[in-house]
Amino acid sequence: MVKILGYTENMREWMQTADVLITKAGGVTISEALASNIPLILFLILFPDKRWKNAVYFRKNGMAKIAKKFRRSTRLFRRTIFLKIILRRLNTI
Repeated sequence: MVKILGYTENMREWMQTADVLITKAGGVTISEALASNIPLILFLILFPDKRWKNAVYFRKNGMAKIAKKFRRSTRLFRRTIFLKIILRRLNTI
């Protein structure tokens, strides 16, 4: 199931149950995702700023994938979910 959220006060609860987070690379959001150990797919914005640097840093250190286009984000999402399903099945063997 895909759930799209706007502003919420209970982000930690949502992140603890999420399989993947698709978001812009805002510092607080990606730090919370990192603490919750959620795979990240980050959107790049049109001009370099702190979020751009955050995205590049997270990608360089293996903590996120970057989607420059919507089509790429859907491929990354499907691949991430598929890998999580396989890992869950392997853990039950």
